[in-house]
Order: sequence, then C-alpha cells, then structure tokens
Amino acid sequence: MPIEQCYPFNLPWLASLAFDCFALDKTAPKYFGFAELISGLALTLVVWTVADLRYKFRIDTAALPVRRASVAITIIVGFLALLTDHWRASQSRVPLGGWLTPESWQLLLGGGFFLVLAAWLWLAFFWPARFNSWNAKNFARSVERRLLRGSPTELAIVGDELARSISRIVNYAPDNCTADQITKTQEHALRLLMAMGSPKFCRAVVEGSPRFIINLFNTVRKQSKYSGEINVIAKSLVTAAIENRNSFLYHEQDFYESGLEGITRPVTTALCQNPQLVRHIDTLLSPEYSRRKPWDIDQWRAYFRLVLQAFTAHVGGGAASKPNSLNWAYLQVEGIYSDLTEELQLTDLRFNDDLDLRLRTLGMLIQEMVTVLDDLDQQGETYVDHASEDIAGIIFSLIEAASSVRMPRRVSRKIQYTLIWNDILNSSELRTAAGGKILKLLHSMLWNSITKSPGLDSFRLMGFCLNVMGFKPSEKEKKYGSAWRDLHVDFIAWVKRDIASLLKAYPGMARECFVDGMSYDEQNSRLVIHYAGEDGSEGSYKYLEVDPATEPDPA
Repeated sequence: MPIEQCYPFNLPWLASLAFDCFALDKTAPKYFGFAELISGLALTLVVWTVADLRYKFRIDTAALPVRRASVAITIIVGFLALLTDHWRASQSRVPLGGWLTPESWQLLLGGGFFLVLAAWLWLAFFWPARFNSWNAKNFARSVERRLLRGSPTELAIVGDELARSISRIVNYAPDNCTADQITKTQEHALRLLMAMGSPKFCRAVVEGSPRFIINLFNTVRKQSKYSGEINVIAKSLVTAAIENRNSFLYHEQDFYESGLEGITRPVTTALCQNPQLVRHIDTLLSPEYSRRKPWDIDQWRAYFRLVLQAFTAHVGGGAASKPNSLNWAYLQVEGIYSDLTEELQLTDLRFNDDLDLRLRTLGMLIQEMVTVLDDLDQQGETYVDHASEDIAGIIFSLIEAASSVRMPRRVSRKIQYTLIWNDILNSSELRTAAGGKILKLLHSMLWNSITKSPGLDSFRLMGFCLNVMGFKPSEKEKKYGSAWRDLHVDFIAWVKRDIASLLKAYPGMARECFVDGMSYDEQNSRLVIHYAGEDGSEGSYKYLEVDPATEPDPA
C-alpha cells in the first residue's frame, strides 16, 4: 500500500495542510457495503411489514424516537456505504489514520446499521415500553390514533399492551386537580382512561384481551382510584360483555358448563372480588339496556351471574349502606318482567316459553341470593342489614307486576300461582332462617299495601293473594304454605270483614281486583272462584262467605 502526499481539494497551494494518504484497493476483502446494506434493509422492511401490530405499537410508544432515529441513521449509513463503494471502485485516495482503516470504517458502518436493528428488536420483543413521564405523549397519541381507526383487532392488541402499564396510568391519573395543577403526564394518563371508556375499545378488549380487564380492576382495588373515568369504563365493559356471546360472562359459568374457567372465574372475580369495588363503582352493574332490542334469556342469565357475584361480595364485606351499583342492578332486574301488565297479549303460557324462562330465571336469582345469606348464617357470620330488605323488595315488585295480569285465567294462574307462589314464595330456600326473615318483611309489605290505603295497587295485590292462597288457610300440620299461614288467616279475616264495603265504595274495584274466573256474588254476599275443567267441562266452584256491606259513617 504505497503512501503518498495529498492536498486538500487537490490544491497544491494548500501544501501546509498536506496529509499522508493511500489508494483504496478494490480487490481487498469487504464485509459491509451498499449491497449488504440494501439486502439487510430489504429483509428488515419485509419482516416489519408482516410483523404483528403489537410490536409496531411498542415501537410507537417507546420513550426514544426509534422511528425517526432509525430512518436518519439508515440514510446516513446508506449514503456513506454508497460513497465508500464508489471510492473503493475508483481506487481513490483516503487519509492515512491510526485506528481508522478500511476495515474499521466498514465496522463503523455495519455497527451503526446493526444498532438500529438491535434497538428495534430490544424495544419490540425484549423490553417493551411502559407508560411513564418520558413516553406519556407517545402512548396517548398512539392509542387515540388506533381508536380513531376502530379496528377491533388493533384495539384488542392495544388493550393487551396497556395491561402492562395500567397500574402506572391509573396512578398518574389525577383525582381532584384543577386544570392548572395537572401535569402533562397526568393529562395524558387521563386521556388514556377516557379512551378506554370508548364502547369500541371495550368491545375489543372483552373479545380479545381479558388480561386488560383483570389488571385494570386489580389496580383500581389496590390504589382505591374510583374516578368518573373508571365508572365509564366499567359501564362500557359490562355492556360489551353482555352483548358478546363469546365474553367471560358466558364462559365463566360453573364447572359443568365451563370447566376450569367456571371454577376460577378470573375476570368476573376481578370485577367483583372486593366489596369496595361494588360499593364505589356505581356503574359496575349498569349496562346499557334498550327496550327496542331487549335481552334474550342467555343475556339475562349472564347479567344475573354478575349481579349475584357482586351481591355476594357486598353482603359479606362488613357493615355498609346499599351501594348505588346494586341499587341500579335491582332496577335493571325489573326489565326481565317489564311486559307483565294488563296489556299482556297471551292466550297460553307453556313450559320454556320466553316469559316462562325469564320468570324462572329471576326465581333462581332470588333463591341463590337467599342461599348466600343462609350460608353466612350457617357460618356464624353477619351480613349487611339491608340485604333481606333488598330481596323482599325484588319479590314484592315482581308480585306487583304479576298482579296486573288477570286474564286469561290459565295465564294468570301460571304466572301468579306456579311461577311465583310455588317456585319462589314456597321454595325450600325461603324456608331457611334467612328466608324466614325475608318472608316476614314481605308479609308486612303486602299487608300494609293491601289494608292501609285502598287504591289500584292494593286492589290488584288483594286479587293476587286471593288467587294464589285461596279462600281457606292451610292447616297447621301441613308443611306446604306453613310460612304463609298466619298472614293467610289475617288476610281472609280482613277480606270477610271489609271487601263488600270496599266493593260498594269503589265500583271499579272488581275489575281491577279479581282475576279471570273470580267474582263477587252480592246477592249471597260471597266471593266465587270458578275452576274450569281442563277438558272443557264446567269444572268446580269455591266460595267465601263475607260480611254484607255496611253504610259509611256519616261523620
């Protein structure tokens, strides 16, 4: 390698700046040049094009400007590699240095390109970014961009990635700060939580990222952060879970239906694992419900499983007032029998008809709630005072709605007698100590509603009691109906004494009180129930002698 004297810009008059140089040998070994760069870059672009969206999201949210830096470094390395290949092919001269040789120069160029690839691999696969003050803006911008596109596949991946950072996001989210007190990191964390409340995002994570739901509610419980944004997320998640037949609410049933998921119930447990979650997240049991598109029986069962889980967590969690979440749930429950009105257009009600399934499903929920209280009783543990009142209130509201259905008799009898009186009010669950307490409350509610203030509701409740209990109280030695015997005795005595006077004072009462087949025989002062024969025969009649109507007190 001959050494020569070279002048800057080939100008001899700059001899004072002359330096030793040598001509590059184009036959010398080469391990990194422009051709190698292009082939490596082409392979990298192909891999990145077909790479999973997950890794692209990780690069987008890195604290370092990986994309921009990679493009800049690749362009510089490519330009220098191309220039080096030209210098080499033309055997042009280069300065003679100590450590800077053609080999070390190739090492620098190849090392720069390798570092770019290593940074992408490290950040995309081995050390993905988590939310912090350095990359908060990147997180918010990347999530909002994908939320705007609305691809369920992308959003599910985003949810799974956010699961690793959710504790930091919730921690950074401000509680009660004014606008001028919020830092940029807090603002981005707040925007992320608001983005998570989007129905599009919640539908995607319910379908494809249950880990996000588990991590979110575990974090909320640990940090006790019950902000308005968490309420919005909870409402949207439960709505999406009920709408999606492939969600955790349908998979996490019981051992026989769901296997291991039915035992561990990871997502449902995360939602309702702690009484504080049920008590502080008001919208936890408040999914969107449209009467224009009512739920079917599978959706009601899924919702009831969640309600039961929340009820179980709350009642065993120490003394507390009734949380708003359960209060909204009890109002939502009324939707399952919202069509029980006098306008119900049914000529018959058979087993497994839609209304039959819905009422039996509600009956199962009531029985399971009573069982929860009974289990606590047997374990010697106390439960919240209002739990019995809540169950009694649900049953009373159901009875009120069912009392509106008075014809045809086979329908009113099936609803009032079979599905409510037999299956719920005289079920084995309500014959326990916890059930007895609930029945006492229910008896008091019925008695006060019927006898204290005559009106439309009281007349209908009177008709319900006459229809299901009949005219003759059960005998003391009979177990069936024994829990209702005391109320039945008092009720029949009251009916005998006052019903004739009420019918005289309120002429329209008979129309609202008596179910199909029941009437008042004024001439003989008696109530009549006609039981038509199933084969179309005349059937039988039962009578209740009542006191004649009395004249109202002139005073």
